[in-house]
Amino acid sequence: MKLSFIGDLESLRQGIQELQTQLSFEWDPQGAEVEVVQAEGELVVSLQQGHGLIQYDQLVHFFRGLGLFIEHAKQSNSFTRRESPKFDFNGPMLDMS
Repeated sequence: MKLSFIGDLESLRQGIQELQTQLSFEWDPQGAEVEVVQAEGELVVSLQQGHGLIQYDQLVHFFRGLGLFIEHAKQSNSFTRRESPKFDFNGPMLDMS
């Protein structure tokens, strides 16, 4: 699957490149367009009429969205998936009791 990402990708570029092999996709300017939008709120992943969208709040949400996008795009030509993040904190939590 070839994908062309559109949007502010500077902070995402290295992660996208590293995940190409694991998620079985190729980052190609001639691929299907996927608009990448950082916005507050829920994670939205969709593919409608050949136009993809990954809308995310935090960087970690983008990579969750990319995995969902690839998974659903392999099964369907049209989908919308919304998720609300369940955690406010991402990282180690130590119990010092």
